[in-house]
Order: sequence, then structure tokens, then C-alpha cells
Amino acid sequence: MVPVYLLDMVANIFIFGVQKSLYMEWCMRDSKGISNEIIMIVSEASTGAVIVDPTNITSLDTYNCQRLWEDELKFSIAVLITMTIYWAFCVLHYYQKLRNLFPQRSIYAGFMNYAPTRFLPGHLYNNHPPSKA
Repeated sequence: MVPVYLLDMVANIFIFGVQKSLYMEWCMRDSKGISNEIIMIVSEASTGAVIVDPTNITSLDTYNCQRLWEDELKFSIAVLITMTIYWAFCVLHYYQKLRNLFPQRSIYAGFMNYAPTRFLPGHLYNNHPPSKA
């Protein structure tokens, strides 16, 4: 399930990145509607206020749609990296628990009546120069 979840995140980031123009259109349309409501409320509440028609604004920078798209894409990638690292640590921890729960036996344990290597210190296996006796 974890790989499916991470692949779904990658697919969503890719689709969001490819459909930039649709996002920009949605952002402009939604922002114009909200700003139109706010300006109407302000102009009705105050007398002599300058009325600005938000439907005539065509720049994407007016509503910060470009920066918002970039920030959402960066945030999505950061979340993907964080989740990948988190799940990698979870899987590694799980395998470590399994390894401790079910230790693997050495193939050579008891071979030719030698004790298993984990009981003998490592310096006993080093090649030593001949003695001077």
C-alpha cells in the first residue's frame, strides 16, 4: 500500500504541474469573484470611495496566481520527499525488528567442530607472523 500511496502522490504532482494553465484560469476566475465581492462591500460601506472593477484586471501577478502555483508545487514535492523518507525509515525499522525476532543461522555453524564465529573474538582469525622460538 505504501508504494501505491507514494506513486499516487507522484502522479498528482505531475498532473498538477502539467495543468498549469487550468490552475491559472481557475485562480483568476475565483480571485476576481472574491475581490469583486470585497470591493462591493467596501464601496457600499464608505461614501466617496473609488470603485475599481476587478473584472478588467488581466494580469496574473495581481492575484499572485503564479507564485501560488509555484509554492503549491514546491510544497507538494517537499511533502513527497518527507513521506518517502518517513516510509523508508518505517520499512527499515520493520526489517530490523524482523531480523532481531528471527535471527538467521549461519550455514557454517558447527562445521568441522568449530564454534560459531560470533562467539570468538576477531583477533583470533588474523594471520600472525611465525614465532621466533
